Amino acid sequence: MKKVYILASLLLCSLAQAKDVKVLQYRHAGPFAIKQPILVDSVDVKGKAFDPRVLLNTTISLDKVKDAANVVSAEDGKCRVDVPQKGYAIHYYTFYLNSTRYTKGSLSVKAPGDYQVFVDGEKVNAESELILEPKRYEVQVKYLAEAGKEAAIEAVYKTDMDDAEVTASSLPEKRYTLQDVMTGHDVVATRVSPQGKYVLITYVDRYPGGSSEQLAQLRTADGKVVMQGIELANATWMPKSERFYLVRKGLKGNKLIVVDPQTLKRGSAGRIHPGRLF
Repeated sequence: MKKVYILASLLLCSLAQAKDVKVLQYRHAGPFAIKQPILVDSVDVKGKAFDPRVLLNTTISLDKVKDAANVVSAEDGKCRVDVPQKGYAIHYYTFYLNSTRYTKGSLSVKAPGDYQVFVDGEKVNAESELILEPKRYEVQVKYLAEAGKEAAIEAVYKTDMDDAEVTASSLPEKRYTLQDVMTGHDVVATRVSPQGKYVLITYVDRYPGGSSEQLAQLRTADGKVVMQGIELANATWMPKSERFYLVRKGLKGNKLIVVDPQTLKRGSAGRIHPGRLF
């Protein structure tokens, strides 16, 4: 009897250490009405009936999703879904998980009907293992609502690590970590034209594993992109005019190419001779 009591106590202790991080707020976009395809028969040529799940593959503009986003609350951890009066509609529910340290756990998203779950843009199972590193993770639920069928979404992150510090939020802000230094999209150089009408901006994209690539843009003072390309990363403004030059390697030495940002016309300024200024 004593052994049973000890085992029961240990089980209760382990359950008490488990942490459930419930999602209480989402960024919501929608509903986006989806038109069901016209059916000439109850089944297709292969004898299969129409499956509403295919409507989840409908592409919605990301700009529409961002512009329509508003914060909704989940009472008791359940976020009610507004269903259409007829037909189908797609909703997007987004939240963010932040962890201060390495955390091993699992993500659980429950809802009736058909839906898809994405973590940082990658599709995952509704019940899936999710190991968190010290950074922010974006979780998005794409839900297909159907007329006459009430629905609610419930999301929770579970971990047994007693030192875990995980929060769920509707705010997209994130901590700046060492990984942000090692990976991501950053500005590495800016060069303003002599009269301040244009600016050359060089960006670098750093990827996990150490690889990276550069991209440069020519913009007007109000931010409009005039042109872009990797060759602009080495562009330099002329000392006094609003033109810039590029150096091209040739068979007979380096060649100077001058570009006018206003017309984008290019002209040769001759070849570069060592020790000579222009």
